[in-house]
Amino acid sequence: MLRRMLDARPLVAMIVAAGVGTWGLSAYPLPMDNVFLEIMALRNPAVLQLLGYTYATFWFTTPFLATSLLLSILAIVAYHRLPSTRAHPLPPYPLPEHRSPALSHPAPRRSPPSSSSSPDRATSQMARRP
Repeated sequence: MLRRMLDARPLVAMIVAAGVGTWGLSAYPLPMDNVFLEIMALRNPAVLQLLGYTYATFWFTTPFLATSLLLSILAIVAYHRLPSTRAHPLPPYPLPEHRSPALSHPAPRRSPPSSSSSPDRATSQMARRP
């Protein structure tokens, strides 16, 4: 169960970020009754709008990065311990008199290519001609 959740780390981080960001923006909206924000709205409304979008973006990106970091650390710890495997002894090797020929003799080697197809021989024959 834990490994499946860790394999879907980006999806889990997005779900957590969506929940935290939605809650954060509804519980703590941008305080428009702040004097400095009101002055900013009067002087340059585009900057206030940019600040509002940045404020909302941080509500979603910060939990995503934090959840991704925590799940990555958890994955390192969880995957460090591999599932245990049982070690079995090797089967006994057959005695030489009971072995198949494939186990007791090396494979035959191929003979070298004939010298008539060698490019060196062709050039040496051309050099001998008068």
